[in-house]
Amino acid sequence: MNKISIKNLLKIGEKYFKFSNPRNMRIPIEDAFKGGESDPRNPILHQMFSYLGYGERAGSGLFNINSIWKEKNYKKPKLTERINPSRTTLILCTEENSTINSTINHKEFIEKIEKKYPKLKDIYLDIIKLIIEDNYITQEKIAFKLKKSRNAISRNIKTLKEFNIVKRVGSNKDGHWEVIDHEE
Repeated sequence: MNKISIKNLLKIGEKYFKFSNPRNMRIPIEDAFKGGESDPRNPILHQMFSYLGYGERAGSGLFNINSIWKEKNYKKPKLTERINPSRTTLILCTEENSTINSTINHKEFIEKIEKKYPKLKDIYLDIIKLIIEDNYITQEKIAFKLKKSRNAISRNIKTLKEFNIVKRVGSNKDGHWEVIDHEE
């Protein structure tokens, strides 16, 4: 049996905690953040921690983490799954959320963008709305939600970057989007 080092499971940076586990979630990520659904991978281990007072079967872990992060105005927790080898990673950023995503009324911001760029295509506005809702959203998820190809989304995001409306902060893997507020 391979030894698993805590170094491989937890990384602590200056402004983040990164938890990583082998294998993928057993419920959809969206459902895990909503809470209320529990499906422990190892029921015996879960029961042992419950007897010790350190576990519950409420399916509320990620929901509670997300609520606390919102309350603290931290950037939204990012939960990702990778296949081959399967791995689930949770990144908890302890940096305050100072992007447009938390500081301005979304509808007002979209109106401001439409006013500044009156000929902006609807696809751009749809992408901006999705980024405002979740600044950790991937281009693949944007493509899925908008029923477009990944290449089409990539081209449109490139244009939004050229207009200085969105920017990518950090790496493609662990970074996030920021929508740039254009003051009049």
